[in-house]
Amino acid sequence: MAPTCTATGLTEGSHCSVCNAVIAAQETVAALGHTPVTDAAVAATCTATGLTEGSHCSVCNAVITAQETVAALGHTAVTDAAVAATCTATGLTEGSHCSVCNAVITAQETVAALGHTPVTDAAVAATCTANGLTEGSHCSVCGAVIIAQETVSALGHTPITIEAIAATCTDDGSTEWSVCEVCDETITEPVTIPALGHTPVTDAAVVATCTTTGLTEGSHCSVCNTVLTAQETVPMLDHTPVTDAAVEATCAATGLTEGSHCSVCGTVITAQETVAMLDHTPVTDAAVATTCTTDGLTEGSHCSVCNTVIVAQETVPAAHTSVTDAAVAATCTTDGLTEGSHCSVCNAVIVAQETVPAAHTPVTISGQAPTCTEAGYTDWSVCEVCDETITEAEPIPALGHTVDSNGVCTVCGQEVGEYEATPSPSPTT
Repeated sequence: MAPTCTATGLTEGSHCSVCNAVIAAQETVAALGHTPVTDAAVAATCTATGLTEGSHCSVCNAVITAQETVAALGHTAVTDAAVAATCTATGLTEGSHCSVCNAVITAQETVAALGHTPVTDAAVAATCTANGLTEGSHCSVCGAVIIAQETVSALGHTPITIEAIAATCTDDGSTEWSVCEVCDETITEPVTIPALGHTPVTDAAVVATCTTTGLTEGSHCSVCNTVLTAQETVPMLDHTPVTDAAVEATCAATGLTEGSHCSVCGTVITAQETVAMLDHTPVTDAAVATTCTTDGLTEGSHCSVCNTVIVAQETVPAAHTSVTDAAVAATCTTDGLTEGSHCSVCNAVIVAQETVPAAHTPVTISGQAPTCTEAGYTDWSVCEVCDETITEAEPIPALGHTVDSNGVCTVCGQEVGEYEATPSPSPTT
């Protein structure tokens, strides 16, 4: 009786069929023990459970190491950025999908196109010689023309008559001529009229006063006022003095000394001199302490008599007391944070910490080429930090023998009989 994986066997023996005496005694053959084969681990996905590595007997199929269920991983959400709508193109709202299996978590919705934002293109008036433009419009966002401006033809000159200029005593005149009333360009030229010469008139003498000089008799032209005989100056008369009382100085205003002026014409005879202001009576304006968000003031002072500022108070700017918020390093599956800071007094955020997304670091594991009798597998990859499988290895079937006329494989040199390719090996790290 042949032994099995778990049961002993017996060697061949013999006995007498008449008396049952043992002729050749049977000996016990030990149980063979199991022949283990690895049951490959199955990686869990976002939505499907996986299995741990196990093993069974290739002869009797008994389970040696049972495979255990690995829970599904759940989705790894990645934000799908919003796309802003334009004047003519629709946009998208923000959404998200799984970075592992691409399943949509939050669908992006279409945002309607905004339409144009019209801006008026001002009309350009045509001139006598240059074309103009009608009013139009365009979009202030994308520049698209909404109402095109059209060309307005040049207007041509609009003539007006310039009256003749009469000749004067010393200057020539001119006849009537014409120009364009829009652009002032000359259309017809004037003709010159010669100057006429002066017409003399007597200038009466003027009596002198205490503020003004007098004049002798003279003459001028009655047409153009040109002086023909110059009048000579007659000196002013003496003033009639009056006292101007002194003014006492204060801490807010200067004073004046006693002076005098003429009672007839008001001219100053003895000028009043400025008397310096008195000293201020200072009072302290207390300093105001700053906080994180409120400005303070330095100490100052003012006069208690006239309220004039003697030492102006200056603003002391508010300021936070910065404390560093340490950065947190991201891992394969957990987001991190950048370094930030906040105020140690009022806890206001000064530099906000930003999220650093989690991410695997893939490493490629070389595959195994198949042989004549053994299957192989393709390259695969794992995360070099946490050893999680990123891409699975694919099995490659055994190649089979290439037999020559002598029944020998030309690839591996094996004498070929009937054979069966071995199962695909399991990739290992």
